[in-house]
Amino acid sequence: MRRTAALIEGAWEQSEPIVIEGTPPSLVQVLGTVRTAMTDAVNLRNHLEEEESVASTGKFVGSHDAIARWSALAEAEAGEYKDDTPGGLEALEEALAYFGETPTDGPPDTLAWHDHTTAIFRIPPGARHVTIDYTPGQQDENRLLRYKDRTTAEHELETILDARGYHGPHSAVIDYWSSMRRQGWGFRTSLAGISGYVIARVLRRLVRRQPTLTKDPTFETRLVRMSELYPAVADSCLDLSRIPDVRAHDDAVVFVHGTVSSGIQGLKDLCPNGVFLHPVYRFEHDTFLPIYENGTKLAELIQRSLRARRLLVAGHSRGGLVARIAVAQLRREQYPGEVYLQTFGTPHEGTPLADVGGQFLNLSYKLGCEVIGSVPALFPAVAAYSYVINCPTLPEGIDVMRQSSRDLNLLNAVMDPIHTRCWGSRFDIANGPSGFGAFVTGGLSGVMSGIDHDLVVPTASALAFGTTEPLLNCSHVNYFSQPAVQNAISAITPAVQAAAVAAVPVAADTDYTASIGHDVVVGPPVSFDPKKVKARSIEGGSKASD
Repeated sequence: MRRTAALIEGAWEQSEPIVIEGTPPSLVQVLGTVRTAMTDAVNLRNHLEEEESVASTGKFVGSHDAIARWSALAEAEAGEYKDDTPGGLEALEEALAYFGETPTDGPPDTLAWHDHTTAIFRIPPGARHVTIDYTPGQQDENRLLRYKDRTTAEHELETILDARGYHGPHSAVIDYWSSMRRQGWGFRTSLAGISGYVIARVLRRLVRRQPTLTKDPTFETRLVRMSELYPAVADSCLDLSRIPDVRAHDDAVVFVHGTVSSGIQGLKDLCPNGVFLHPVYRFEHDTFLPIYENGTKLAELIQRSLRARRLLVAGHSRGGLVARIAVAQLRREQYPGEVYLQTFGTPHEGTPLADVGGQFLNLSYKLGCEVIGSVPALFPAVAAYSYVINCPTLPEGIDVMRQSSRDLNLLNAVMDPIHTRCWGSRFDIANGPSGFGAFVTGGLSGVMSGIDHDLVVPTASALAFGTTEPLLNCSHVNYFSQPAVQNAISAITPAVQAAAVAAVPVAADTDYTASIGHDVVVGPPVSFDPKKVKARSIEGGSKASD
């Protein structure tokens, strides 16, 4: 990065970033530069010190350590839980190679590396847009030529701004992934202007298109690592698939995690010491699979393993869609107890993040990151896949969250919202810490512009099914640290079950604390499989369509 410019009140103001060149710098080097040259950046220093502490555990990738510093660790971690399919990750000099489903004796699908330049720059208050210019050095160009010899004519060069921003008075953490376009001898990109500091590197990758993934290659790695990090939660909240016999309870909770996540991640916030008021179980599942496949499996596990007089199924994000399918099947099969459902930040009507297409895969890995304190942290293998995946089409289980998804329309048309409570949030990074690295192409405001959201799911989408609970002001990953949510889950059943009413459109200035309902389906709830069920009109409802 050689120059930045900010658009303030209609005029461009140029500035020179602080540049660290040579070998890709470590987090310690970046922190040293900030301490020396940016004495006014108190929040930035505090965050970097916290990140340094997290990175020192050896379990996570330091957010400013380049690929060359951790690629071997990522390769080893991914290989530890690898199945018999060909391909995978391989450390290659300063780059990370990904072979997808091809044998490693051929050219890799992706070669990704960081150029030897890191820049630290400030976005001043009032800036609406910021441009960043970058000119590769001769050493970086030589490396590119060397790596080209390992690829084919099918591979395309991508130059990407890989940055982390610390924005607002509380330094909300936002990760950026922004394509750079050719500009003269160099490259240029732009970010939405949110006051704060940004630490940026240039990611370059030689990449060819890859087939649609049918399973998440990080699933086992994440589950094992989370179990190691939070053993008390893992031991007290059993994985439903590992229960050998039938458990009987008066009250019980089943937790369903979101995209490329783990049940342990939400439950460790719900009750950090692993002691819960009611028995709690978790459904660990591959979120690349279709939601109806996940939901059917969840219903089968509950029928096989749990007998509860009152059962609460709690679903976070995409997990709320899975939970809806499972609950409908349990009711159709006349589960012996009363079944309740709560969803948290669930994209009932989709999210614009899914509409960015194949880039949402890279996004999803960082959205599913672990948060320690206020620092987003990725396991090495998860971080690696966020850099190398290049699938133009989304796995079926992710594609369903598009705002135009026919499957979501159908799901909303045939599902009964009885005993369903939905939680949503309207988050403002200027009024509180996010504790979350929202990886957003082109900047957060560019994707969620003009709508209320929790950084990942629009508020209206999260509140579009069932009875609406009071609006929260937390980020997408902080629902379960909210006292109101903790109390609601502990209560199992709502104090007052509001009657469902006809669905109404939600305007941008709607008071979200009002009840939002849907037409009630006449007859018992049905199981949902979009491959088997045709879109149809229901009494009082509308036809599901693309």
